[in-house]
Amino acid sequence: MKALCHVIAVLVMGLPTPAWSQQAGELRKCVSPGGAVSFQQQPCAAGSRQTSSRSYVAEPAPTAEQIRARATREQVARAESAELSRRAGTSGHLSAPPGRGTLHRVAIAKDDAACQRARRHRDETLERVGLKRTYDLLRALNDEVARACR
Repeated sequence: MKALCHVIAVLVMGLPTPAWSQQAGELRKCVSPGGAVSFQQQPCAAGSRQTSSRSYVAEPAPTAEQIRARATREQVARAESAELSRRAGTSGHLSAPPGRGTLHRVAIAKDDAACQRARRHRDETLERVGLKRTYDLLRALNDEVARACR
């Protein structure tokens, strides 16, 4: 029985270490004679040259508890984000305060012709005024375009 355990231990020790259990190693950059670049853990193949290498220590895989904690944090963050979006009115839907009925989005048809007229008016005015334009004029023209193009 003892001999069998010894044989099994020798066999297990001779097995290659799985990639996921390696905690440290060296990453090599190899360039083949044809110029192809490869990054690998093994030494460069015959005829290739090693141009650089870096030692690394792999991060351990997260435990089940860490995975659960991360999922909980992400869920809380999504809920907080949704609540803040709802409060800011950017959630994509409208909600009414409790007991006040329901709100509905009303689509306002955008008048593309009015938008184009406002842009044309702004461009013509700026062309006519040239470099004598003022901040107040620019602001008024841009506000007019913004109102027309909503």
